[in-house]
Formats: sequence, C-alpha cells, structure tokens
Amino acid sequence: MRHHYRVGKLVLLVSFLLALAVGFLASPLLRVEQITIVAPTAELAAEVGRQIHIPPDASVLLYPLCRICEQVQTCYRVESCAVRRQLPHGLLVEVTARQPIVALRDAEGYTLVSREGLCLYRQAKRPALPVFSGLTAPRPPLGSRLDTDRWRWALDLLAGATKAGLREGLESDFTQLHQITIRTSAGWQGTLGNVNSLTRKLTVMGNLAEQLQREGRRPRAIDVSVPESPRWTAA
Repeated sequence: MRHHYRVGKLVLLVSFLLALAVGFLASPLLRVEQITIVAPTAELAAEVGRQIHIPPDASVLLYPLCRICEQVQTCYRVESCAVRRQLPHGLLVEVTARQPIVALRDAEGYTLVSREGLCLYRQAKRPALPVFSGLTAPRPPLGSRLDTDRWRWALDLLAGATKAGLREGLESDFTQLHQITIRTSAGWQGTLGNVNSLTRKLTVMGNLAEQLQREGRRPRAIDVSVPESPRWTAA
C-alpha cells in the first residue's frame, strides 16, 4: 500500500514539473520578438522577410524551424536556408542566393538565369556572363522556369564553350533552332547548326580556332554544323 502511495506521489510530482516546464517554454518569457535575416543583399533579405509569417505567441524553443525554412524557400531567389534559435527572444535566418550563369538579352536589358533555368532578376547593364537570345519570349516573368528542352540545349552549349575556352564574352542565338550561332569575345562567328551534339560541336570549334591561331591566322567564321567536316574562313 505504501509503495502505491509513493508511486502516486511521484507521478503527481512529474506531472506537475512537466506542466511547469511546458508552461515556461510557452510563456511570454520565450516569445519570438526578433527575427534576424542574413542574406547576400539587403534586397534579398527584405524579400525573405516578406515570406516569413509566424504566430504572435510563437515560442523560440517550441516553434518548428523547418516551417520557417519552408516559407523562406518559396522565394525563388533562395538556394538554401538555415534557421537557428537565439535565446531568449530571437531567431536567426541565414540564406544563400541562387547564382546566375547566363543572361537573356532583350530590347530593354538582361534577365539573369540560374543553373536550374529560373529567371532571377533583371539589369540594364550587360553582366560578365554568357549572353543568350532566342531561348524564350522577351522578358520572361521573374521566378518562371525556362522551357526544359531549350534550357538543356543551352547547358550543352555552355559545357562545350567551357571545354573549348570560349565561355568568356560568349553570345549565342537560339532564334533558329536549325541554325544556332555564336559570337566569341574575339569577334568571330560560329555556326552550330541544329540542337544535336552541341557540346561536341563547341569542342571541335574551339580546337579548330586554337589550331588556326597557332598557324598565325585569325578565325573569321567557323561552321561545325557537320562536326566531322568543319568549314572556316580565316585572315
């Protein structure tokens, strides 16, 4: 009988302590009062801040941090998110931004696009990135994703340009998919033909340009529409 009495007292004590702990954790003493956002730019930090919505009585210790990350990553410019608790009243949100790898040119400026094919932001001045035209309609909506096939072809072209050492200052025109062209930073034009084997075609083009330069000649135009039988003109 005495044993049951002791067990009952212990259960009551534990229940009381648990209720006290839960009450403390959910009390105003630990209420979220400040959210600090660390981002590469003030503009992105403000954009992230507009995505975060937590209840006014949220507890720093109890509120699910994954829920904040889910809200933050609805911002298409965010690549990754990490949230930490800062006792007694703060949360720290750290984000990294998606980086552009190409720019789409139109009559008004440039739309910068991430590796995932997401349209990130616009700028008037040409960026230090490869510039593409004809991949999509002029000025696609920010946050939209480019057509899967066209973007895959663009990535194939970029891979070949990187291998061939032609990526810097590169311009490419996809307006006619049977007659894709590029212009290099050296000023000469390349013709790639259709969308097939773009990486290989750029590699052949780069090797031929290097060979011409070693011979003391400057390429004017190189056509690798048929990569097994490239044609060129040189000065």
